[in-house]
Amino acid sequence: MNTLATLLAGYRVAAAELAGSVRATDGPAEIVAVHGDPSGLAEAAQRISAGARVVIVDRPRTDDGLVEGLLGCARAGAAVLLARPGLRADVAGDAAPSSASADVAVQVQAPARQLLDALVDAVGWARLFGGGVLALRAVARVGGAVLADLAGPGAAASVLASERLGGAGEGRLRVTAVGVDRVEVVSAGDHAVVTRSTRQGDLALPRRWESVERLALRRALAFLSGDQHVADLDEWAHDVDVAARISAAHHAG
Repeated sequence: MNTLATLLAGYRVAAAELAGSVRATDGPAEIVAVHGDPSGLAEAAQRISAGARVVIVDRPRTDDGLVEGLLGCARAGAAVLLARPGLRADVAGDAAPSSASADVAVQVQAPARQLLDALVDAVGWARLFGGGVLALRAVARVGGAVLADLAGPGAAASVLASERLGGAGEGRLRVTAVGVDRVEVVSAGDHAVVTRSTRQGDLALPRRWESVERLALRRALAFLSGDQHVADLDEWAHDVDVAARISAAHHAG
């Protein structure tokens, strides 16, 4: 049976729910789940040196040094898997375009302290529908918001980000993509609703209720069994880079 080491209560609950496949331990473990900020790096490094093969990064933040620190974990031989509530792997699978890419517009609104992290997820959705690595073509201010014009390998993409007034509450994200089908994703907090429209009509897909922690742990188990490839870190590093350049261009202007 696989083992999990973590101080995060949500992952211990997830391990209890998946008791037939994994158990939580305070000793050496194959999987470690850590906070998604620089404070989690030291624990991850220690656990990797003790034999951990997968690092789950919970709700990664765009803090200085986190990307490089996680790349160091990967160089040390561990797979890095990210639990991103704003870009859940299961919801992304539900929403994935029928063709290789689709033109996409992403709108995101979040409190000021969360806006850059929300922008990273918005770029991730643009990457998913745009077909891969995105080029930043232009950035403009639209009232109090920032509008980014992006291009993927096979599609155009735009991201409109604005601060949520009052500085409280959770971020909200809306994705609209038009390709062979029209796909809309509305996300708030840890959950999202996906609607796919075709010539036959609109289909609202069942809402994913699994916790972010359990989903991440299942993905880690799938990786260890050889059933799943993990590209989370490269994708997130791309999203962070593009979001940071959008933010920098916005503030420079």
